[in-house]
Amino acid sequence: MELNDDVYKDLLGICLVDNKKLPYIITKINIDTFPVGIYRVIYSAIIDLYNIGVDVDIVTVSNRLSNLGKLKDIGGRATINDIALSAPSASTYKVLVNEVIKQNTYRRIGSTLEDFKNNFASSIDLESTCMDYCSKITNIVSGNISSDKLETISVGADEVLDDLIKSRDRGCVGIDCGFKKVNGILGGLQPGKMYIIGARPSMGKSALAMNIAEHVSKNNNVLFVSLEMSKKEYAQRLMIGRAGIDINRINIGMISDSEIEKVREQKDYLNKLNLFIETKSPCRVSDIELAIINLMSTRGSCDLVIVDYLQLLTPSSNSRSRENEVAEISRDIKSLAVKYNIPIIVLSQLSRALESRDDKRPMLSDLRESGAIEQDADVVMFVYRDEWYHPDDPVSRGAGDLLVRKNRGGMNNVDIDLCWNPSAVRFTEKMEIII
Repeated sequence: MELNDDVYKDLLGICLVDNKKLPYIITKINIDTFPVGIYRVIYSAIIDLYNIGVDVDIVTVSNRLSNLGKLKDIGGRATINDIALSAPSASTYKVLVNEVIKQNTYRRIGSTLEDFKNNFASSIDLESTCMDYCSKITNIVSGNISSDKLETISVGADEVLDDLIKSRDRGCVGIDCGFKKVNGILGGLQPGKMYIIGARPSMGKSALAMNIAEHVSKNNNVLFVSLEMSKKEYAQRLMIGRAGIDINRINIGMISDSEIEKVREQKDYLNKLNLFIETKSPCRVSDIELAIINLMSTRGSCDLVIVDYLQLLTPSSNSRSRENEVAEISRDIKSLAVKYNIPIIVLSQLSRALESRDDKRPMLSDLRESGAIEQDADVVMFVYRDEWYHPDDPVSRGAGDLLVRKNRGGMNNVDIDLCWNPSAVRFTEKMEIII
């Protein structure tokens, strides 16, 4: 068997990005299972942190190695970042554990056979020597056979209880998105899930995404991947909207000194938000992953990712079919959500075919260019404002809807009433007061 060091790197990557897999991994793999080298040093630091109850991630492991004076020996923080960045899907952790055990078995057997070869010629009792080495090899093999069995449903009991406690303490299982009704339907924004927000142009999907990003970033680190607008444009929307100034007046220079002061005050508010905007173009899913790694490294965590929007991402490989390209991007984003155990919201354009229908409320079939988007997503929602199509209807004025059309594990086909404030570029729920 040809030994492959990549399996050690892959397993370390999962340890760094998904704490929930550590109890299983550490009970199966000890330090000596890793060959002598940088991977053993890193794994030793991971075990140390786990044993003292410290969360394991790229920051804590790097700090641990730095405190031990070993960080430079393994190549610095860049090595830790690279291991996390190249980590496979966390769902492969059991396969990797078995592969690491197998590699360790082959390595130990090879070492034992080499030792036997060196001592064979000088052996006085050949039969006894052969039996001794056969026993050593048997012990190596029997001691490293994986004892995985089919698991009962009780294995997930701890996670269920944890979710119940979180739901009781903060009102929902996941992160509060800022909309109570949405939290009630979705259970908040939950780690590992991919959320699609689709809409036709000018419906306000980017505004809704920014409303969510603003709320979440008050207490959590949010990565907003903008492929359509600049940092300045997003900052302008937030500052002017919160200042309560009509952006149309600003565009023609009709703004007073007092209004400028109101906008200036919002700059201090924005400085307090943990909102980080990535505007790289072209942008691939691998670039988003690198941004997640950087945020985890510099800020300690990445709690939410928002991508505006899917169809503007660049595929990692060329395909003759646009549908295949979009399917690849969608699949890779879902893998990121699972790999780093974070919720990812992805905005998506809808097919213009719905414009020809009498009823222009979006359906799942309107997702543009690929059915894989619907398949990969845990939740699909659509932003719809009837006022766009019927501007003279007083009933539609200022009204908006968030249509939940797929909700894996939750309520489906639910319409959530929203209020739309165009001058503030903001959605609110009807129960809320616009300030």
